[in-house]
Amino acid sequence: MPDILLLKALAKGLLTYLPGSSYLLNKKKQSSEHSGSHSEFCYTLWLSILVLFKENGIHPLLNEVGEIGCGGSLGVGICALLTGTKKYYPLEIDVLFDKELNLKMLDELVVLLKNKTRIPEKYVQLNTKIKNYNYPEDSIKPLFLQEGVITEIREDIINEFRNSKRIVLVKNWDKSPSFNLDFIFSRAVMEHVSAPDSIYEAINHHLKTGSFMFHDIEYHSHGLTKRIDGHYSVPDYVWKIIYGKRQYFLNRWKPKDHLTSIIDKGFQILKSKESYVVDVSTGKKTLNGAIVLARKANG
Repeated sequence: MPDILLLKALAKGLLTYLPGSSYLLNKKKQSSEHSGSHSEFCYTLWLSILVLFKENGIHPLLNEVGEIGCGGSLGVGICALLTGTKKYYPLEIDVLFDKELNLKMLDELVVLLKNKTRIPEKYVQLNTKIKNYNYPEDSIKPLFLQEGVITEIREDIINEFRNSKRIVLVKNWDKSPSFNLDFIFSRAVMEHVSAPDSIYEAINHHLKTGSFMFHDIEYHSHGLTKRIDGHYSVPDYVWKIIYGKRQYFLNRWKPKDHLTSIIDKGFQILKSKESYVVDVSTGKKTLNGAIVLARKANG
């Protein structure tokens, strides 16, 4: 029996060769709901990262933090600013931000932090699994919840990052001079970039020596095939049609490819952990995602 999902993926890939198709595909993408548009999800991701550092005996300086591909949502970065980070750099290719959404998330994140809300455990799509989901009070600088800081973040969003005090939006970041950041992270991004090697090299360029990067990477087919990992077995010539003329899609890298590249680009792997789920189509335990935490080792 043919894989209907794969046939649909082929059809969409063929559509990208038609004039005007990129506009339609982008409109559909923008209309779909992004997990980062929920303040509780962003709260969970950032606080889980803080706990992950602590559980691994790492005490990083997080004064200046960059996020690759935030998808129009500043939620995780806002959470970072509210817990001690001084400047947040959204590192972007496309600049598509919903001002009202981000202002709403700012207000909601302030409430979550002031209430010292326990880290939710319901977001199973996050591969950042931690041992302790209690509010990580000793990892948070409450001084940053003062009204002055909140006002500065709000003004940065309202002013669309002109003369920003806290949020420094960077377009085409991989070609910019080094920002000497303390930490760069991504969530569900590194499986989509067309050349992960060049991204890891750019991250090295923008980090201070001894600083850290973290990636939560998804390895499932994103609904392109019936099997969770079915996209890996698609022949190259068929995959080329599915990929079409998109600027970025899925790169089909596996965990070993990422780890090899990360080490090659001058990083020391501190933690790498894969996540598995049972594939209902096969009944087998299958790779679904992974996290990688690494330190820049060279100058």
